[in-house]
Amino acid sequence: QAIHIGGSRIPPAVFERAMEIIGPKIGVLYGLTEAPITCYLPPQALAGAQAAGSGLIHSVGPVLGDYEVRILDTDEMPSNGSGRSGEVLIRGDNVMAGYWQDEAATGASLRDGWLHTGDVGEFDGDGNLHIVGRLKDVIRSGSTTIIPKEVEDVIVLHPAVAEVAVIGLPDVEWGEAVTAFVVTKPGMSVAERDLVEHCRARLAGYKKPRSIRFVASLPRSHYGKVLRAQLIAQATK
Repeated sequence: QAIHIGGSRIPPAVFERAMEIIGPKIGVLYGLTEAPITCYLPPQALAGAQAAGSGLIHSVGPVLGDYEVRILDTDEMPSNGSGRSGEVLIRGDNVMAGYWQDEAATGASLRDGWLHTGDVGEFDGDGNLHIVGRLKDVIRSGSTTIIPKEVEDVIVLHPAVAEVAVIGLPDVEWGEAVTAFVVTKPGMSVAERDLVEHCRARLAGYKKPRSIRFVASLPRSHYGKVLRAQLIAQATK
C-alpha cells in the first residue's frame, strides 16, 4: 500500500513529518495533462535513514522509460543536467499530439518536438528532477530573479505558520515586490516583523518579503493548487 502525490508539491517540512508518522509509503508522480507521468519517485526510494539527507524528498524522481527531459535556462540554452534551473521540456510517446482545434496554442507549447511545460526545474547529480516553480510565478525584483518556492519553504518553517503563498506584486521602484500571504496555525500568531527577521536569517536580503499579509485561507483550485492570480487580484483591488 502506498500514497501517491502529484499536481502540486508538498512543503519539505510537511513531507518529512508525514514520513515520520506513516513511514516511507509516499510516492511522487510528475506529469501534465499534455505529458502524463514523466517522472516517478517510488516509496521504497525514500526508505532508510540516508533518504532524509539525500534531498530526495525535494525531487520528483528520475525520468521514466524512453521519455526525454531537458532543462532550458533563461536564455533558452540547454543546461544538460548541470544543475542550473530552467524550463522543463519533455519529448516522448507520452506527449500530446496537440490541443484540439487550437493551432496557436499547440505551436506555442510544442516546438521542435519538445513540449514546453512552463515548469521551472533542475536535475541533481543522481538524475532526479526537481521542480522549483512555474515560469509565470517567477518574481523579477530590480535586477534579480526570485523563485517563490525558496521563500515559501523558509516561511513555513516558522512554528506559527500553517500555509504560505509568495507572489510578486507591482512595485514602482522594484518592478515587483516579494509579498507573502500567510495562514497561521489555529490559536497562534506572529508579527510581520518577526517573520521578516526569520527570513532575513535564512535568505539573501533581496529575497525576503517586503510585505506580509495574513489571511484566513489561501484560494485553491479543485486540484488543491494555490490560485495565485486570485491573490494578485485581491491585493491589487
